[in-house]
Amino acid sequence: MKESRNLDEVLQEKTQNGFISCPDLLEAASLAGIPAPEARRRTDEKKIKIKECRLGFFGWDESSKVTPQEIPAEVTACVRSASHEGIVTCPALWKCAETLGVTYLAAGAAADACSLKVRGCKLGIF
Repeated sequence: MKESRNLDEVLQEKTQNGFISCPDLLEAASLAGIPAPEARRRTDEKKIKIKECRLGFFGWDESSKVTPQEIPAEVTACVRSASHEGIVTCPALWKCAETLGVTYLAAGAAADACSLKVRGCKLGIF
């Protein structure tokens, strides 16, 4: 069994200028052996801001975003089929990206282009 690391130590390693990226926070939670929302609550306590949502919903500059023209039709179709009553979950978007071999940013952009609300953030943000 893999030994867990201290979350505060991992956060200190991965935080730069008061920010930690979504992927780094997910990794920190995994290394510490705790649920991701619990790790996110610790960042709140430590006043660490989260940037670079894997799906592109916050913390990116405009040049990093995927435009609607760059979204493959099959990604949009997958995202639409994963939605229900105008809502799609974060894990469903991740699954679409992984299944189709596209970036998470493309799946997030497809949800945006379809005007879907996203729920069920792995970090518990939305």
